[in-house]
Amino acid sequence: MKRFIPFFIFLFLFSSQISWAQCNHSVSVSPDTTFCDSISVQLNTIITGTVPSNATYSWLPTTGLDDPNSPNPIASVSNTTTYTYQIASPDTTNQITNGDFENGNTGFTTGYIPGPGGGSGPITFAGTYLVTDDPNSGHSSYSSCNDHTPYAGTNMMVLNGAVFSNTNVWCQTISVTPNTVYNFEMWATSVTVNNTAVLQAQFNGSQSGADFILSQSLCNWQQFTASWNSGTNTSLTLCIRNTTLSSGGNDFAIDDIRLLSNCVKSGSVTLTSGSNGTTQVQETLCVGDSIMVGGAFQFANGIFTDTLTSFFGCDSVIITDVKFEEATKPQLGVDTTLCGNEPMTIFTNISSVNYTWNTGNATDSITITTAGEYILEITDNNGCSKSDTIQIDYNEYPVVQLGNDTTLCLDENLTLQADQTFSGATYLWQDGETTSTYDVSAPSGTYNLTVANGDCQNSDEIVVTYQACQCRVGVPNVFTPNDDGTNDRIELKVKNGCEFQSYLFQVYTRWGELVYSSTNLNAGWDGRFDGQKLPQDSYIWVLDYELIPRFEEAPVRKSGTLLLVR
Repeated sequence: MKRFIPFFIFLFLFSSQISWAQCNHSVSVSPDTTFCDSISVQLNTIITGTVPSNATYSWLPTTGLDDPNSPNPIASVSNTTTYTYQIASPDTTNQITNGDFENGNTGFTTGYIPGPGGGSGPITFAGTYLVTDDPNSGHSSYSSCNDHTPYAGTNMMVLNGAVFSNTNVWCQTISVTPNTVYNFEMWATSVTVNNTAVLQAQFNGSQSGADFILSQSLCNWQQFTASWNSGTNTSLTLCIRNTTLSSGGNDFAIDDIRLLSNCVKSGSVTLTSGSNGTTQVQETLCVGDSIMVGGAFQFANGIFTDTLTSFFGCDSVIITDVKFEEATKPQLGVDTTLCGNEPMTIFTNISSVNYTWNTGNATDSITITTAGEYILEITDNNGCSKSDTIQIDYNEYPVVQLGNDTTLCLDENLTLQADQTFSGATYLWQDGETTSTYDVSAPSGTYNLTVANGDCQNSDEIVVTYQACQCRVGVPNVFTPNDDGTNDRIELKVKNGCEFQSYLFQVYTRWGELVYSSTNLNAGWDGRFDGQKLPQDSYIWVLDYELIPRFEEAPVRKSGTLLLVR
């Protein structure tokens, strides 16, 4: 490996006393340097202009410096480090006007009012103030205190604390220099014991520094400080506030308010390590992917080493641990055929992965009621994906209606059939017959039909009773009014020479609406109402008739259901 040989440059610093107001000096440091493993190099500072006599000098950080107090220390580092050399020189000129109140109540604004007087003195009431040389002269309950020393003068501002929030104790607007740090200080003391004041410094409406809680010790002057950077501001409104809102106690005095600007100049140098040394890398990929390490594309697990040389001639060793992983394949099950609109939940038991269905869902399961192909893709935490597909089909439930139980004469026959037929449907009667129709004749019996459309099936049964009779009247249970000349009308069926004295045949929908009525025995119903074809459905018929006297039978009412098939 290549290394840089440490080099040393020596510069001498000269300083002379100068008024702060110039603050026209500048600082620069040695140029940035790049090294491989480690370096020992002398940092050199160049100061242009004259530095004020009260300036302080410092390096940040001090780690790795043989002499942090020297402007030209030797830095020994093995990692990238930035050193900053800073010259700070505070001003001694107070930017505050009448900060010691020796000119009375001038040069500032306040939310308090000058004391109007009262039973205890000029500032008897809360929210009043007095510029004086003794708090006791403002209020008979206040301690008698001297103003703050060592500064000249005797005056101070004494306040009877306000009880309203956001009341300014003291404010002053000052012109400031942009991008300059200002140090604020003031002195304050309690003049009564109870509910001591809590003061804040507000710079253009924002607090700087912590709350200043006054001690209960009377006439004990305490210093409050804060720092503020002017940024882009050219004007500062500086305010002091009291956050204690109590009319009992909360009495204090302030003095010697000061704002000093601070000139800070700095320069930085970065010592950059051009070598990363040895780096351990873990790479997890999906089976079927590849990665370029160890000088080739890798498709299998292994540990591979690469040595890289930077522009600066520094070597870096990268050791890559490569692992290929395969996502677990979801199992949605076998293709399925369901009946009707039966819901089905498709799910996977794989957890802690991302789910993507071709339906747009992102959960581990979906419930479906329509036929189609459903695809689930899962993606694990390594970004590896697997998918599965299931086909869901739906078959209709067949409609099976053999009609109501019926009674026939011994010489009558009856043909039973399912209401609906499907291509590929299967039929099973009670005796094993597999035709779609079934012929019934005496004797009496129970007849059962099961129709299957794939795995979807329905069944029905009918009881047919035979008896000896002279006159037989009945109504078919199904007709097909499709104008093909066969079974196009529902007509009364009679046997054995029945003769009618009166006759009324009526048909209703299942909701009770009358759609046909006739006293003509030979008319028959063609499945229409008001000239419009009615839909395929079950309908209710009612038959009222009376035979001629020779049959010696009372008037008869019969009813039943019939199926209109189109």
